[in-house]
This record gives sequence, structure tokens and C-alpha cells, in this order.
Amino acid sequence: MLPLSDLLLEKLAVEKTLFQTMVISSLLLCLLVLLIHQCLKAFDICYCYYVNCQRLHSFPQPPRCNWFLGHVGMVSLAIDTAPKDKFFYGFLKPWLGDGLLLSSGTKWARHQHLLSPAFHFDILKPYVKIFNQSTDIMHAKWHKLISAGPISCDMFKHISLMTLDSLQKCQ
Repeated sequence: MLPLSDLLLEKLAVEKTLFQTMVISSLLLCLLVLLIHQCLKAFDICYCYYVNCQRLHSFPQPPRCNWFLGHVGMVSLAIDTAPKDKFFYGFLKPWLGDGLLLSSGTKWARHQHLLSPAFHFDILKPYVKIFNQSTDIMHAKWHKLISAGPISCDMFKHISLMTLDSLQKCQ
């Protein structure tokens, strides 16, 4: 029997029989097993945390970067230096010309520098009301079509007309 069970029976001032000693010994043994199990679970949690931290150390860590998005400076550098596919863009060149989409190098940088201020938030802010009005008109047309019954309509046509309406109102 366990020495602790004998001590416990003496403290409780209970008569020491073989059955009581066996029961208390088994209960104390179960308690010890549960305690060891909980300690092993805590150790396992700590070890998993350590392993995950070690795995995250393999990611490159530029200053103040996000592990999910990466480093924005590296992505923009790759975009600026990546060559454009000659086969694909060469196929589009007769239709699109040599504008912002197909140009590269200094010509692309110059065109982009000229166009960027036109799409600044402060420039586009006054046009939000106009865009909302055009969208409301398009939604009213859709409600009128739906009220007539189930219908299949070409969304591209409606959105193109809304875009044209917005552009004409902005001038």
C-alpha cells in the first residue's frame, strides 16, 4: 500500500482495514495519474506553441511587415522590374496600342505619373453623389423588370449604360 494512504487513515482517525486501505490507495493513485496527465497536456500545449513559433521564424521579416501580406516594397519592386510577356502583350498591341497597359520602362513611368493624380481620393470625392444617382437609376430599372415577373437580363448592358450615364454627368 501507499505510505500516504496509511497517513491519511491515521489523520482521519479511521480504523485501518485492508479494504479501506485499498480504496484510498486506488483513489490516490487515480489522482496522481490525472495530475500527471494534466501536466503532460500543459507541456504539450507549450511545446506546440514553441514549434509554431519556430516555424514562423522561417518567414522573412522586413521591418514592420505582415506575415500574411508579405513586404509591400518587395512586391512593388518585383512589379516594376518584372518583364511583360512579349507573346501575350504582343498579341494585344495591334488593338490596344502602346499606352499605359502595354508600355514599360520610362514611358510607362511617365504615363503613370501623369494619370495617378486624376484618381486621387480628393479628386473623386465630389463624384460619389453622381455615381450613387446613376446606381439608383439602374436599380429602379431592375425593380421595374423584376416586378413584371421572373426575367433573365444581360447585366453587362445595364452596367455599361450606368457607367456611360455617370461619365456624362461628371463632365
